[in-house]
Parts: sequence; C-alpha cells; structure tokens
Amino acid sequence: MRASSMNAERMQSLARMRSTVRRYRGHRSVAKMLTGEVVSTGTSAIAENAEVARRFGLASGHTRVDGYVGIGRADSIAADFALTADPAGDIVLREADLNHVTQDGVTPLAVVALDLMDSLATRERSAGKRMLAELLTKYRDA
Repeated sequence: MRASSMNAERMQSLARMRSTVRRYRGHRSVAKMLTGEVVSTGTSAIAENAEVARRFGLASGHTRVDGYVGIGRADSIAADFALTADPAGDIVLREADLNHVTQDGVTPLAVVALDLMDSLATRERSAGKRMLAELLTKYRDA
C-alpha cells in the first residue's frame, strides 16, 4: 500500500471481493428496523455519525440503509422484512465476513470510503474516492 502506484481506484479494484452486494427496496419504516441487523457503512455510517459525515463532506437527507451482514444473512433479512430485490434499491445489504470489514462492531473509514465508491450517486462516489486517496497518502507518509 505504500507504493506510489497505489491509488484509490487500484485499492477499490483489489478490495472488490470484500462482500457480495444485494440491493433491495422496502417500506419506509423498514430502515429504522434494520438498524440493529446491519453494521452501518456508506450513507448509513454518514447519517448515524456527524464526525463521519464531516470527514466525507456529506450529509444524508433521507433514510437509506447500507450495511454489512454476515455471510448468508441477506436472504433471511429480506424475507423477515419483506424486502424486494431491486438493482437500484435504497436498501443495500453487503454480505461479508464481518471480521474482515469491521473493527469492534464499527466499519473503518477506509471501508466506508470503498463502499461509497460503489455508490450509484456521483457525489458519494467522489467523496469515497477523495477520502480513500487521503487515507492512502497518510499511510504512505507515516
């Protein structure tokens, strides 16, 4: 990671297999109910933590769900909460080994940045790329 050739895009490419992303849509009330089922990342991490929002220069205006769940949990969560698969849905469940993407039950900034880089929204993708580039620079300079 200290190599000068390591940039945000390369890091994103190397980390692309960190999770299996499933997108859904569901009733508005579901977002709050899912909070305890996922480890927040992306826009959910920004909506829940003002410091994270400040670091990324983003604010969340509406409730969306973006979070990690254990491998094999997305289908059961979708069934429990009557979610419908939708490639453009605003409920994003990322199946992963939680030990690889979280630290003490929280998603690190670098992982939040990677997840934002996968966003359907240009502004979120840019914020993720900018943060990851900043983190890589700090790592190289340390």
